[in-house]
Formats: sequence, structure tokens, C-alpha cells
Amino acid sequence: MARIHEIGLVDIMGKLPEINNLDTGYFEQRRDDLFLCALGFEDRCCAIPEIAAGIRKYYAGTSLCFEYSTNSEDNEANRIRLTAALNKFSGAVHSIPCDTEDFAGKFKTWLQAIVKSGGFCRVTFDVSACSSRLILTIVCAALKEDIDLTILYSEANVYHPTKEEYDDNLKDQMKSDRGLGIEQGVGSVIFSSEHPGVRSDQLAEAVIIFPTFKSERTRAVLAAIDDSLLEEPSERVVWIVGKPHHQDNYWRADAMRDLNKIQARDKCVEVCTFDYRRTLECLDRIYASWDCYYNVTISLIGSKMQNVGAALFWYMRQNVSMVFAAPESYKAKGYSEGRGACWRLSLGATEELRRVLDSVGQLKLC
Repeated sequence: MARIHEIGLVDIMGKLPEINNLDTGYFEQRRDDLFLCALGFEDRCCAIPEIAAGIRKYYAGTSLCFEYSTNSEDNEANRIRLTAALNKFSGAVHSIPCDTEDFAGKFKTWLQAIVKSGGFCRVTFDVSACSSRLILTIVCAALKEDIDLTILYSEANVYHPTKEEYDDNLKDQMKSDRGLGIEQGVGSVIFSSEHPGVRSDQLAEAVIIFPTFKSERTRAVLAAIDDSLLEEPSERVVWIVGKPHHQDNYWRADAMRDLNKIQARDKCVEVCTFDYRRTLECLDRIYASWDCYYNVTISLIGSKMQNVGAALFWYMRQNVSMVFAAPESYKAKGYSEGRGACWRLSLGATEELRRVLDSVGQLKLC
């Protein structure tokens, strides 16, 4: 006898692509309409564009370079190298401020114009120097268009603080911004106008937080949403602590708990920073337990791939609100060093990706 089955997220996980090592073959076989990247102060900002520049066969019709108002002087150190690399494989190179209020609308206009001018559009997005807010904005906008989307990512060789730095300067870091911290202050808490969610005055607030090494940012988010959450988080706050990709960095998960004063009684989930699918799965599981009971907000300050997972989640659950806490500035000289491995996530045709994500919740006969 046939039975009715509701398709769940677990049923589509095998249809979502894995992350693979990036090799030169990707660029040798690729011709893009649009290449996206950001100008940042880390050395890895230039890693993937310089790899692409070394492949004669690779060509991108247009390259867009996103620029931040934060740490603009530090970012300038990489401008010449990044611009030179982009000009080697691009028909045109444009720079766009990415933290202005009208950025999302401007990017949407860019993308739609390119899609309309050339039919099916191929897009490569290098997220190596991109913020959580920028990744969410670009991926969500891309999912609305019929394009072929690939996400590339260069790791750093060394991330700060190192274990030695953390052990030596823990007290100073917790008390002020003068220690080894990689961020300074809280610039602002930003409720995303592009991802506002659906809110009811009749429902209490609940928050999913990706913590950082600066607890000031997480406290600022909680205070902005509902200051009672600072004292009594109870069941309404879930922490998603990132488990680093490399074993040598596993200690960072425990450090994140210590710095953010996450107690054993608090709701906390550890999710690999590298597996976007596990982030998607975790967010959907938490959401399912809260749906119809709370206004759900995600404070997104996760890893690059966690941000990709969060973007796919928001496509599925657009009644969730997204919020960001930007630091006043980053300590560029103590943020990261060098370049590590480079990775490729080929999401493929967004039309097919939407079909797979949209199938969650549908009923089928088995």
C-alpha cells in the first residue's frame, strides 16, 4: 500500500554538492560572465584571482570587486595586486562599495542586466575576503536568478589568535580591545532590510547566534533584539559554535564558549565551520522547534561556509530575520597570515538548486 511521505531536509542532503579542492582545471575549462570578489586586508584576498590570472584560457566578461568602508587604508595594501590579477582575465573590472544601504539593490540590477544580455549566466564568487553580510546578500540574490553559480574560497595559512597567543593574553582580551583581539568595538547592529523576516507583536523573541572572539558583538545583538535575553536566555537563545576545519584549531571552539560565557545549561550546538550542509541542517532543526512560537532571528557572524549554509536556509525560511553586528574596525596586522588551501563549491544551475530546496515540506507517494 502506498503511503504519503513529507520530504524533509534529510531527504535532499545527498543532492547538495560537496566542497572540493580547487585546481587549475576549473579555470582552464571555465568561461564566466561574472567574477565576484572583495578587496580586503588579508593576503588570501588575492589568492584565487592570482591563480585565475595565471590561466590563459580563463576569461570573465565582467569582474566586480566589492569594497568596504571599514579598514579602507589596510585594504589598499592589496589593491594593486588584486586589480592587476582581475584585469588579466576580465573584459571589464568595476569596484562597488558593499556596505551602503543601496548596495543590495545595485548588485541586483548588475546581475539582472548581465543575465538579460547574455542568456544563461555563469558566475564565480570568491568569498575569501567577504563578510557574513556580503555573502548572505550575494548568494540570496543569485538564487533568485537563473544562473550557474560556483563559490570559491581560500583559507588562511594561520588564523589569529593562535593557541599560544590566546593562553598568554586571555584576561587582557576579555577586558579590553587592547590585547590580542582581532576586532575592535561594535560599530553597529544592523537588521537586514533585505532579510526582514515576518514578525508578530504577539510572539516573544528567540535568537540563533554564531559567536565570535569578541563577546561585545553578541551582547550588542541580544540587547538590540530583547535586552532580557542578556540576563535570562532560557530556551530562547541557541549558540552555534563553529568546530574548525583543521584539528590544530579545535581549541577555538572551547575558547569561544569561554569568551562568550556560554554555560553548560545554555543551549549550544557545535557545527563544523567548513560544512555548509551541516549548518543548513542545524538551522532548520532549531527553526522547526521554534516555528509559530517565537519571532526567530539569526545573528550571522559565522565562517564563510556557514554563511553559505545560512543563505540557503534563509531561501527556504524567509520568515526568519537576519541581523549583523559589525565591529568598528579589525586589527588587520593580527587577523591572519598567508594563504592556505583553496576550495570549490559548485552549486550549479540555481534553477535546479531552487527546485531541490523547494521540495522540502512537499508530500509524495511512496
